[in-house]
Amino acid sequence: MLTIEEPAYFSVLVFLPLLFYFSYLRKHRGGGVPFSFQLWKGRHDIHTPLVLSLVYIGSEILLWLSLLAFIVALSGPASAVNKKVYVERGMDIMIVLDQSPSMAARDFGADDRLTTAREMVKDFIQGRENDSIGLVTFSEEAFLKLPPTVDHSLIIDSLDELTLIDRGDGTAIGMGVALAVLHLSSSSAPEKAILLITDGENNLGEIHPETAAAMAVQSNIRIYSVGLGTTGEVPIEFHDKDTGKILTGTMKSSFDSTLLEKMADISGGKYFYARSSGSLETIFQTINTIESYEVKTKISVEKEFFYQEFLFAALAFFLLHWLIRRFFMGDIL
Repeated sequence: MLTIEEPAYFSVLVFLPLLFYFSYLRKHRGGGVPFSFQLWKGRHDIHTPLVLSLVYIGSEILLWLSLLAFIVALSGPASAVNKKVYVERGMDIMIVLDQSPSMAARDFGADDRLTTAREMVKDFIQGRENDSIGLVTFSEEAFLKLPPTVDHSLIIDSLDELTLIDRGDGTAIGMGVALAVLHLSSSSAPEKAILLITDGENNLGEIHPETAAAMAVQSNIRIYSVGLGTTGEVPIEFHDKDTGKILTGTMKSSFDSTLLEKMADISGGKYFYARSSGSLETIFQTINTIESYEVKTKISVEKEFFYQEFLFAALAFFLLHWLIRRFFMGDIL
């Protein structure tokens, strides 16, 4: 939105028509275009009176443009943008995402489970404007990708970098949750939550998932667990980085829904089962609603002044006017 800081300077514009009248229209003020013998020098092959008149008129237009630009610069033009400012922090949320080979299963439509979950998580993040969000991935080990941050673009970039068959072929659910708890336990956020997304059964790791859930309770962290995929034989396809080949086949799909539900119950969270991309989207919307946290905000008006541009334009117009009158019109003022 364009604003003017000193609108009183525009009152000067009222006098411009009067100045124009006395400069060009008043009777008996003289007429014609001033002409210099210094410029003419008796030659007949340069600058006809019409050309000189046009040049003179052009130089006068530049002078008026310079005056107008100078008045606008004095008025203090600025661009004002209203921004919502949070006066207190939001929640801390850790995304704990399964990165095991089974996430290459294609029972969610055209994309595999990892791609589908990743895109849903990105949409979820974009709806948590004031929340700090971190990312942990796990397979046979757990890895911290990013601690909680309000720079959501970093989280989205980290999600885009995830690939399958990158962290072994086991499923260490307990280690992934425990690592997330570790990075949330010292947080001063008013509310803390873990969003666990997996399609497998815990089969590796020194920390059992129920133990990790008990750790979450001690730090007042709720766990929302999401079990992905259909059960039984499902198609699978992934890129083997060692051979460069695309491997396809089928696998027997299953996950421990009882364990995931128990982890959520222990921590005061909730368990969800996503058997399609549509149901997964609904789950994220539900979690987003459950974990809504109202924070105080205020509107801050940020202004960017650009009077300098008009001032430079005024100087440029006047300099060009002066150069034309000084050198082209033979110094006639």
